Amino acid sequence: MSHSPTPNSADMEIDGTRYMEPYSRRSSTFSADFTIDETKEYVPEVHALTEEEKASMGATTMLSSGYSFEEENTDILWHGVIFENVQCLRHFKDSKEFVDHVLKTSAVPLIKESFNQQVLNYQPSSSGLKSSMSFGNTQQRTKHTQLKLVEPYTPNSPGPSTKPRLKNIESFPKIANLNQQYKSVLDQFMKSYFFNPGFELMAGQTPPDWKEEPDTDLFTKILVPSDDDDIHTEFLAYFAKELNRLWKILYRVQHQDVSQQPCRYSFIPLKHPGIFVPGGRFREIYYWDSFWIIQGLLCCGMVQSSINLVETLADLVDKYGFIPNGTRKYYLTRSQPPLLTPMVHEIYTVTKDKKWLQSILPSLTKEYEYWTSPPIQVSIVKCVDDQKCDNDKKYKFARYFSSDGSPRPESFYEDRMTALLEDDQNLRENIYRNIRATAASGWDFSSRWYYDENGAYGNHKIPPRKVKYNVLEEGKSTEELLTLMEKASIAENIEFDGAMSVDEELFDEFAQTRIQFTNEFSMACLDTCNVVPIDLNIFLCKVEGYLSEFCLELGDKEKADKYKQCQTERIDSILEVLWCDESQQFRDWNFRYKCYGNPNMASNFIPLWLECDHEEFNQKKELLVETLCQCGVVCGGGIVTTLHDTGEQWDYPNCWAPLNSIIIEGLHQMGKDEYALKLAKLWINNNYHTYLASKKMHEKYHCERYGGGGGGEYKPQFGFGWTNGVCLKLLQMFGRQLKISQTEQEAQQTIANISNDK
Repeated sequence: MSHSPTPNSADMEIDGTRYMEPYSRRSSTFSADFTIDETKEYVPEVHALTEEEKASMGATTMLSSGYSFEEENTDILWHGVIFENVQCLRHFKDSKEFVDHVLKTSAVPLIKESFNQQVLNYQPSSSGLKSSMSFGNTQQRTKHTQLKLVEPYTPNSPGPSTKPRLKNIESFPKIANLNQQYKSVLDQFMKSYFFNPGFELMAGQTPPDWKEEPDTDLFTKILVPSDDDDIHTEFLAYFAKELNRLWKILYRVQHQDVSQQPCRYSFIPLKHPGIFVPGGRFREIYYWDSFWIIQGLLCCGMVQSSINLVETLADLVDKYGFIPNGTRKYYLTRSQPPLLTPMVHEIYTVTKDKKWLQSILPSLTKEYEYWTSPPIQVSIVKCVDDQKCDNDKKYKFARYFSSDGSPRPESFYEDRMTALLEDDQNLRENIYRNIRATAASGWDFSSRWYYDENGAYGNHKIPPRKVKYNVLEEGKSTEELLTLMEKASIAENIEFDGAMSVDEELFDEFAQTRIQFTNEFSMACLDTCNVVPIDLNIFLCKVEGYLSEFCLELGDKEKADKYKQCQTERIDSILEVLWCDESQQFRDWNFRYKCYGNPNMASNFIPLWLECDHEEFNQKKELLVETLCQCGVVCGGGIVTTLHDTGEQWDYPNCWAPLNSIIIEGLHQMGKDEYALKLAKLWINNNYHTYLASKKMHEKYHCERYGGGGGGEYKPQFGFGWTNGVCLKLLQMFGRQLKISQTEQEAQQTIANISNDK
């Protein structure tokens, strides 16, 4: 007896991942949908180049004069006049589109000359604009000519704001108008000198170690129905097979020309050409996504693919000293949560290959040095009052930090608009640094990182703490430690109807509202560089623990003891500074405002993931489990990120795969199997039912209903690497104990049971 939960999979839409079609099949005009196929079954095919493209991929391009340009690194795609004008005019609604293009020629002077002639010297018949106008200075022109005061402002006016409240009444329509006037000339310029985003990656090939019927325990033992009436296991087995099939969809092969002519690409040449992209607009490897992708690959028996991915990331450490946010050159100013060492642990647990472990260990220690050196590492001292500080006892922590005080290239327009009202150049650069640091955290963006003179987001006063903690500058300049930013104006929250929409126009309406100046939440108040994050330092505790294990495994007891001591010291620091007795949670600590971050955020429960033999820490974990049951972050669709609804994607109502995975796995490691299973059921059911309804795996999910999440600076994405990996891992952990029959009402009953149990 067969219980098929869906129609024949051959007739199904698979996912919403962007696929790179052969260039000869793309539209001859430059439009926003040139790489999207979200409705058709994907038939794998090799990216076939036209004769013109093959020629352009060959020798160094020659100008008509015969002058040959040597290959050299250029940042024309994410810096300079062309970049700023294209982004400020919003030729692409998603700023990432332009920086992911590929140059058709390495003759950069020719491209610049053509831009001057075709675009800057172009004069629309009805615009009245002067010729040779550059829109790279849109910030200054827009601010002074298109913003007006909403209400009278006097220096002594009451309220928390020290600036006039401003309302944007013309800037966005003005930019949209300019965009339309210059669209045709920019279309032609782009068509002449650029290939579409994703051109450097070939889709349609199959990973060498992929199998349609994997021979791992998950598929051959765990999810084998016990009889014909075991419909739950049959549904789970179907879901696992679908997830396994998606690895083919997310697999890409880097074109060899990326290494031969790197100046034409923003893509970083990689050690192993085969990669797995997250999906959607994310056309490259992302650092912390890779951990859960590897977990999923290993569940499907794809050990060599996992090894190749780790070796590619380790090679980036060897080249740059750290792993960039993603494998694009414009990401080289920041990293992401340090999970390379845990990735190696996942693989070594399966292979037990000491020779391979020995070969990759130097890259792991090199990355560890990056995260434990200034300016990433800061030292904090305990103070009885502002004058008496114990400088002999230093608590060392890592933070997310970027020294780059400029807008992110992949979000250039959005960042410029965020800092629009700040006249002071230094303060504007601080806004950009904090935005970049927040992107490095993976939580981009969230109320978690918002602080002002009242403390964390939503607070009206910083609660007093008996013991104060001050940060030591330790030779760093005051500019590196960042100066105080003015608080943005406060207004009523705004409903964002388009936040969950995948329609480009509807989401863009939300996106424009998001970066206007009447919202209570303002990204200009992000203070990430001055925050000690609990999750980052827990990740480093895991790194230190694994490095100790690796060294011991390889016979180096001295280094093993050193890393174990580092872990113990970090845990002691976490207990001293980041544990809050009042809320019974671990919480972020802002060392500029000297206050805790908000309670009841998913990040506060990341310490559950850390296995260690520290007695006091393990006692606090038991208290943390009790708090998790009662604090409101567990919802019908999973564990929600925060309880603040700001319209940002790492806030309510979004649930994210990595956070749910970490907390569930942590509970499982603690022996809290019943609680972990209940949370796993919530997550698997949301993913499963959403997949049946949409035929897509989502980047994030809604916490109160089955379906995808939304908000933030880009529309909802599908694919999706880490979501697939988390589901496969949970299926492997709990198997047929998971029940797929839960309706949304049953999910709510599960929540009630969790609260009653505790």
